Order: sequence, then structure tokens, then C-alpha cells
Amino acid sequence: MSKVLVKNHTLATDSFHQIRELIVSGKIKPGEKLKGEYLKSQLNMGLSPIREALAKLSQTGLVTFSDKIGFSVATISVAKAHDIFKTFAKIECLLLAESIANGDDEWEAKILAALHRLSRIETDNNKVEYSIWSARNEEFHDALVAACNLTGLSKIRNECSEIKNWYIGLGYKESKHAAIFVNYNEHKKIAELAIARDTNRAVTKLYAHNISHIDSLITQLKNNGYLTSTT
Repeated sequence: MSKVLVKNHTLATDSFHQIRELIVSGKIKPGEKLKGEYLKSQLNMGLSPIREALAKLSQTGLVTFSDKIGFSVATISVAKAHDIFKTFAKIECLLLAESIANGDDEWEAKILAALHRLSRIETDNNKVEYSIWSARNEEFHDALVAACNLTGLSKIRNECSEIKNWYIGLGYKESKHAAIFVNYNEHKKIAELAIARDTNRAVTKLYAHNISHIDSLITQLKNNGYLTSTT
């Protein structure tokens, strides 16, 4: 590969990450057009790597493209929020079922280790700083599904997770360092059911857990001005 091609690829990769950060941070709002000149000034790059980055971002669900408008940040609606959270919840349940079937002692140990780290900051219905809790919460959920060997399902989960985390980040943008209520007992029960290989009850509990905060998130998104449609 020539040095020019390598440089262009590197610039496109840098553009991808920088534009993604502008979107997930809320600096460019849902539904807003991604203007080439604006991005050039923000990224200090030419249009070629920016266009390549936008094309890649359109495959992630963060960006949309139409012939009339060009590239825009994806919109957020009540229906989309319900759809992405329920899709993520169902996919994660499938991964958990596979992990329960395939999991070994190491898988169980990693779940218990992640649960223990959560227990250091979680007790039933206590308050904890959101930014600290969210990282440990994600670690716990990743440990639950780590024994799934189906890469296709894992890929879909990761794609849904990116959009889900974007919604959460926008909804709780001003609350990253605020204290939130958490319920350790839910995580503990899911872990116990998974390790006991009680698949039906484990996935039922996990699904309910994953969709339990949709309505409160939608309220936050609405209050922060990020909902482009209330339906």
C-alpha cells in the first residue's frame, strides 16, 4: 500500500473517531445535518477523509444519508428508543442463554468477580455516582454473556449497545457525576440464576432488568431537547 493511501486511511480513521465523539457527546444534535465545511473547520481536515468517515458512520446507526439532504445525525424518537432497548435486551438474553450452555468455571469466576466489584459500590436502593457505576455495570453485563461463541450475535449486541449508550449519554448528559439509585439485588439474582444454569428464569430476569428504565430515559431525552419525535 502506498504512503498516500496509508495516510488517507489514517485520516479517515481519525475523522471517524472525531465525528463520532461530536455526535455521542451531543455537540452535534440528533437530526442535525453534517455539513462538510463545518466538519473541516472542527477537524482541520480535508473533505475526502471526512466523506469516507461519514460513509462508515452511516453503517453504525449514528448517521443517516439521503440523496436530498446528504449526511445527518440519526434522529431519536420514542419508538426508536423502545425498539433499540428491547432489541438489545432480547439479543443479550440470547447471548446469556448460549453462555449458560457453554460456560465453564472460568466464566462463573468472572461473573462473580464483576459482581463483587459492583457490590463495592452497590447495595439495595443506595445512591452511587453514575460515571463510576456505569463502567462496573457494563463490565458485569459483559461477563454474563462472555461464554457465548456466536460472533454474529455478539456483533449485533455491540451495534445495539453503541446506540443504546448514545441515548443514555444524551439523556443523562448533565448527570454523569450525579448520584443515582441502583439496586444490587437485581444484579445478584441474575448472576445466581445464570451460575445455577436456570436459563429460563435468568433470561426473563435479565430482559426485565434491561428494559426497566426506558420510560425514565425517554423523559430525560425529552427534557434535554434530543427527541425529534414524541412517537
